[in-house]
Amino acid sequence: MSEAERSGACQYSWCPLAAIGWFSRRFEGVHFISIGLRECAHFVQMGLSRRGERELPFSLALLEEEDIASGEIYEPLLGIAKEAARGGAELIVLVGSCAAEIMKLDLKSLAKRLRSELEVEVAAAHSSGFFKGEGDGEDIIISALLEEMGGRAQGGSGREVVLLGSTSRETQAVLRAEMEALGIPLAGFFPGNCLSDMVRITEESLVLPLYPYLSKSLRTVKNSFGAKVLNPPFPMGADGCEDFYGAIIKELSLDPSPLAKMADQARAETAERAAHLALRRMMLMGSGLIEIPLARTFANLGLKVESVSTPSLSGSLKGELKRLTELEVEVIEGADLCAQIERAKAKGVDLVFGHLSLAHFLKSQGFLTVPSAIYLRLEMLGFANAKNIVEPDLYGKLTGLALFYPQELEKDDLITIKGLGR
Repeated sequence: MSEAERSGACQYSWCPLAAIGWFSRRFEGVHFISIGLRECAHFVQMGLSRRGERELPFSLALLEEEDIASGEIYEPLLGIAKEAARGGAELIVLVGSCAAEIMKLDLKSLAKRLRSELEVEVAAAHSSGFFKGEGDGEDIIISALLEEMGGRAQGGSGREVVLLGSTSRETQAVLRAEMEALGIPLAGFFPGNCLSDMVRITEESLVLPLYPYLSKSLRTVKNSFGAKVLNPPFPMGADGCEDFYGAIIKELSLDPSPLAKMADQARAETAERAAHLALRRMMLMGSGLIEIPLARTFANLGLKVESVSTPSLSGSLKGELKRLTELEVEVIEGADLCAQIERAKAKGVDLVFGHLSLAHFLKSQGFLTVPSAIYLRLEMLGFANAKNIVEPDLYGKLTGLALFYPQELEKDDLITIKGLGR
């Protein structure tokens, strides 16, 4: 990745259990069972979008000292799984933890035993608290579902497109309508919104990731199914959607003429709504690769993006990094936090996209702060949703996360779009 500067700073560590919150809202009939300690339940709650959201399809198989010593957890696990099945779960996902990894629990064998006793699908996702990005939890869940069900789901025959990544029904409707208008043959989404939506992947499938953090899932697609994977820029922002759909159209030798009109319309609407950010200097301090396509979107709109940092880079970002190089946006891998803060002050940055754990600190340093977790929950894929990227959720009504305001900036000044750009 020659387009990015590498820093030797300490790395962040994320627990993938945080992804259970947003994934369970997008996939109906799923129930997660985490095999871990009490602390694991706290990480799951990090994925909640609203304070009142308490009924998550999640159970904790609590490991006590004697369980860790003996390794015998199947019987209590079976009891939890039976209760989940009685509650209507169609899919149970066993998710590991640091303790489960230390015990070397064979989650796949446990899942196989549960599957033989229950009339529900059971998948196993190995996990620990030492992942680099905030979105890695979704990656390990989807990879586990691919291994268990990717080859025996319904549909997905012939040279058709499969879109990879968790999405809401609303986002699926947007992408489906846009691809239909462009004449793109869409087999479906993986994993979809429920078991019946899950599309089969074959060696003839053309698979495209919707998010930049799905590297493990993409390896599973290539190694297990032999499907072709395209890695254009992601369908975020009008420019990203144009590149995304354009790559599919080129691969399938389709008529490209309808694409330009759709892109121009979305670009004009987004640019008008982005005018309130024109006076801001922004820096993106990322936590899970989603910041890379966001930086490209903002820069293409003519906004002042000083730099973007990310915990790590993957091969699926080649197209994005090429665009950022052309736009002269500095990209830093594994950035030093203190150096980033000093750099932001020196360059006059006043708007920072940073992960939630840093929000209060960034606020204390005088930056208007947008928690990056907002964009893991926002409807922002496709031309029709491009405008949402430049309209942050001021009071957290949609995502449960609001902006963090420096003391010298009155919150009431941000009620209108005009106020955000003062």
